[in-house]
Amino acid sequence: SLAGNSSAGTSMSQTELEKKRKEQFLMFTRVLMKYLEQRDKEVHTRAKTQIKECYEKNKAGDPNFASLTISMKSTLRAVVGEVYWKKAEDYLQHFLQSKKGQLKEKEMMKRQQQQQQQLPPTHPQQQPQQPQQQPQQHPQHPQQQLPQQQQPQQHPQQPPQQPPQQRVQQAQYM
Repeated sequence: SLAGNSSAGTSMSQTELEKKRKEQFLMFTRVLMKYLEQRDKEVHTRAKTQIKECYEKNKAGDPNFASLTISMKSTLRAVVGEVYWKKAEDYLQHFLQSKKGQLKEKEMMKRQQQQQQQLPPTHPQQQPQQPQQQPQQHPQHPQQQLPQQQQPQQHPQQPPQQPPQQRVQQAQYM
């Protein structure tokens, strides 16, 4: 029963409870109809007809069908019988329990991932070492090493040095 439910220590309002009951009954009706469709086609057809009649009488303003949920519940139960009704309730409970378990499992996994992200690694991961640059060998004399080319260091304020020809060309266009 949902009447005793409370959320975060405060009781649900009457409209929230009614909405919750309607949602639960809608889920139950879907489970019942799916079960009947597979188990007993004739009862499924009668139940479907009954649901349409309740809906139409509610829309027409019939006072006996003012609450669609209550009117459907009583007429459907009479059409499908206690055995099918109970089976559908059991299937719905099973479905809700498994869904609840899946949600708890997902929440636990999410918490574990958050905790792992917050903790430093227990063993430092080794960075892949970059291969050291081997000195180049002279092609004809493998024992002799060629000197590594070094770039002349430049001061940050000085413009980069350019070959003399480019300097001359730039000076002509300035």
